[in-house]
This record gives sequence, C-alpha cells and structure tokens, in this order.
Amino acid sequence: MTNIESFINSYNKLDSFMRKKLNCDMSLSHAKLLAQMSKTDNVFSRLETKLQAYRALRNAIVHIHHEGETPIAIPNADVVNDYKKIVSYAISPPLAIDSIAVTNVYSVEWETKIADVNHLMFSKGLSIIPIVKEDKIEGIFSSWFLQKYLFETNINLHRGMPIVEMYKELNFNHPISYIHNIFRVDFQKTDATIDDIVNCFLNSAKSGSYFKAVYLTTSGKPFEKISGVITPHCLPSINPSMLDKTINI
Repeated sequence: MTNIESFINSYNKLDSFMRKKLNCDMSLSHAKLLAQMSKTDNVFSRLETKLQAYRALRNAIVHIHHEGETPIAIPNADVVNDYKKIVSYAISPPLAIDSIAVTNVYSVEWETKIADVNHLMFSKGLSIIPIVKEDKIEGIFSSWFLQKYLFETNINLHRGMPIVEMYKELNFNHPISYIHNIFRVDFQKTDATIDDIVNCFLNSAKSGSYFKAVYLTTSGKPFEKISGVITPHCLPSINPSMLDKTINI
C-alpha cells in the first residue's frame, strides 16, 4: 500500500466513524463532521485543529484536474503514521478506568464511627472518602468538613459517634447535593476517556473549584456503585502512549 493509499484509508475510517456516530449522510462535509464532533467529544475537541489540517491535506491529494496527473501533495511516511495514530486514538481513545483510575476505592458507611473514619483517612493519606450504602455512594466525608463545622458549631462529638449522627447534629441532611461547592468532587461515567477526566479537572480549576476527586459510576451520577476514582495526583501518570503529545496538563 502506498503512502497515499494508507493516508486515504485512515481518512475514510475516520469519516465513516463520524457519520455513524452523528447519524449523518454523505451530504455533510468532513470539515463539518469534525466541527460537530468537537462540540460534544473532548477527544475531538482537542484534536480538531490537527484533524482539520489533515483533512486539507487529503483534499490536496485527491483533487486533481486530469486523470494520471501527479497529486498536488504526497504525504511522507511520518505524516501517514502520525495521521494513522491520531485517527486510531480518536476512534478508540483510552478509558480512564483502564489507565489512570484507582479501582480499589476506600469507603465508609453511615454507621462508621468518626474515630474509625479519621484513623482510616490518616493511615491512607486521604482528605475525602465516599460514604456508601449497599456499595452505592450516598455522601462524602471530609476531614476539612469535620474541622470546619466543629469550629463553627461547637458541637461536642464523642469518639463513638457514627457519621450519620454527626450529620444530623449539624443539620446536614443532603450531603450529596453539596459535592461541588463543599466537598469539591465530581462524577463521570465509567466509560469516560482520559480526555474527559483531564477536561473535568481543567474546567474545575478555571472556575476556582479545584476538584479533589472524580468518581466513576455507570451513568456518571451518585447513588451508584463506584467503579474507580481519579484525583489530581493520578494525572501525572498520563504519558504520550496514552495521549497525543499535543495535550498540555
């Protein structure tokens, strides 16, 4: 297979993938397909500029005026391999759950004693920990939260007090609804890509929230079983084999 044939083959694979994903017929151009994909897909959003450049190169290759003419452009082996790699990544990006997520997630239950929670968090170096019931996340416990509200309320919490009783004493009846502005955690679907997670943390930083953790559940919502967790400490483990080198964390 020539370089031109290999390049066009990658282009056609990407084009077919996007049309199927967007449920579009052949009337929509490749350029508009890329633009639409970038609006809802973090992978395509990051790679759109490069993919648009390769789209233009493809047009230069195939748009000849007379049969038998030499194409305006002929891609070299490095370009063909780079495009093939990017298309492969765009079509099948690595999932966070398989690469950077911690799947052995520590958790506590509502009846867990505060003293035991603090011991677990201190021994494992945790600043937050999910509260689960029947393996489904229903809340978050934070050492910062405990200190803050003890200081503000002067409530005397005895060592044997369970989490549920402490929350009642503090009139903190719906802890899951405070996940963003107090506990600073988020939820993403189990099939979230690395790009989805990186984008989640970047957006939280831009808004000043600075998420401490992102929990992965089936539908990306609480009250489901936790499949994994990603913290900012997980992001440095990303390497060029996982992401295209254009990413900037």
